[in-house]
Amino acid sequence: PSTSSAPLPVPLTLSSGTRKSPARCTARDTPRATTAAESRCADALRRALAPVILTETFAKTQVDIYVTVIDARGSEDAACVLAASAALARAGVECRDVTSACSCARVPNVGVVLDPTQDEVAQSDGLVFVAQMCKVGGYTTTEVSGRWDADATAAALDAASAGCQRFDATIRDALRAASEGRGASA
Repeated sequence: PSTSSAPLPVPLTLSSGTRKSPARCTARDTPRATTAAESRCADALRRALAPVILTETFAKTQVDIYVTVIDARGSEDAACVLAASAALARAGVECRDVTSACSCARVPNVGVVLDPTQDEVAQSDGLVFVAQMCKVGGYTTTEVSGRWDADATAAALDAASAGCQRFDATIRDALRAASEGRGASA
């Protein structure tokens, strides 16, 4: 049997990062370390988008995704995934599907709240984050924290998935409108 001496293609590398807007920082001219929230959001971006990008199409390529959060009031991870997914589609990066994301929090005496604010997250005793491909089907990532029984977990995942479906429709409408606008001006 012969062996090929051709090198194997290096798969696509996906790097991501998030930062709060410099206007939201106290020392604008001083470099600062990445916060835990920024690192968590960057990790959520990687986990949500890496399974969607057609890496075999981009051998020896690196895709860098950086998101600047201008106003943080809760559910930043989901908002960053939605924005980055729309940006990848708008840029023409080949993907299996648009990735939509949604989070929910279980707030005592209230129930499950979709797209929770920072206050609702602080009051919650459980969080769920879902990123999924709505047309192709399937989660790209899920994250559940807190103590949930099986039925409550299933209900929260269903609620977050329904939120993803609504966000998916909004993203697709925006991308369609943008492409129609670009076609009319060309």
